Amino acid sequence: TGSSDAPVREAALWSVALGSLVDPADRTVYLMRLAEDRAAEAQLRADAIRTLANVRENGVVDGLVRILESEPRVTIALPSRMPTELEIMNLRYAQARDVAGWAAGALGHLDARIALPLLLRTAEDPKDFFLRQMSLGSLVAWNVPEALPVLVKGLEDPLPDNRVLALTGLARLGDPKAVDPVLARLSDAHAEVRVLAVRAVGHLGGPQVRPQLEAMQQKESDPLVLGALEAELSRLAR
Repeated sequence: TGSSDAPVREAALWSVALGSLVDPADRTVYLMRLAEDRAAEAQLRADAIRTLANVRENGVVDGLVRILESEPRVTIALPSRMPTELEIMNLRYAQARDVAGWAAGALGHLDARIALPLLLRTAEDPKDFFLRQMSLGSLVAWNVPEALPVLVKGLEDPLPDNRVLALTGLARLGDPKAVDPVLARLSDAHAEVRVLAVRAVGHLGGPQVRPQLEAMQQKESDPLVLGALEAELSRLAR
């Protein structure tokens, strides 16, 4: 059969994997085969991985680790500050097909701590911000001290959403060694990052960071950030 038959074959395989043609006990095997099959369409593979993220059966974690270790990395360009509708569509298209990214997220959802060393590496992937994002999200959910240096590096990630994740993770860890790098994010160009930085600084530094927050309050103009500052300063005063 020619390459034009590929979508038909893939759709049939997907139907078999999820439909009534297969014994439920065999569906995980079909899904894993699809997820690992690089000849299959990336969207189907990612869909299979998202389904496997809810399957706690033998072999699933090992298969996802294999995928994350061996999957060729893709380059997903960072979105512009004000992306157009077309840019947003292209971005979502690329993310939906990022097999490695979805594998990193699935391992986090499955609480597969065996994958911790791998996720610590993929959270710093230089090419794929979505893979970094999914890896950081898993590390934040796990709240493990081994992630501290990776989360600190994440504060410099060019994507604001990833900096927010890093701040969330550092606040959860509660390690005061992260106070200084978090303080630097009080001047972040993005308001949503500054909001999280205010909360994280207050949580990590306690009353000792009041002077920095008060100085920021005198210069800040964004209402959301000002609200976060007011709430944090009020909490620290108690």
